[in-house]
Amino acid sequence: MKSWLIIEEGHQSGGIFRLKQDILTVGRGPANPIQIVDRSVSRQHAQLKRIKNSYWITDLASRNGVYVNSRQISKQTPLRNGDILQIGDVMLLYLEGEAPSDQPDLVLSWKKSSETTRIAGTVAMQLKDLDPDDTHSSHP
Repeated sequence: MKSWLIIEEGHQSGGIFRLKQDILTVGRGPANPIQIVDRSVSRQHAQLKRIKNSYWITDLASRNGVYVNSRQISKQTPLRNGDILQIGDVMLLYLEGEAPSDQPDLVLSWKKSSETTRIAGTVAMQLKDLDPDDTHSSHP
């Protein structure tokens, strides 16, 4: 199953990350596959780990904590489709499915998106440049 993180609120609002690796870190530092450039985000803030077909999130002793659906987590926590994550002051939406455009009712920032997707751990690219298997967007 495909998994995505979408920045709903924050400086990079509308940014989309396709989660492909089994273990990913999220943080402000450039070494993170999911880099969120915001002062409220620690250099290495959280870890996402795929277990079976879903991701779990762990706070990496960050300064501002990790929240899932407004609850601060203290241990590895499973993510479900539509969960809202807060990392520092940044709000992210966790989605499972073929493409974020398939669930517009959940994606608040979809219309604000610059149509740029970042496959976690690689360079940014336009949706039109992705493999057809990676997204079923109606964008040109």
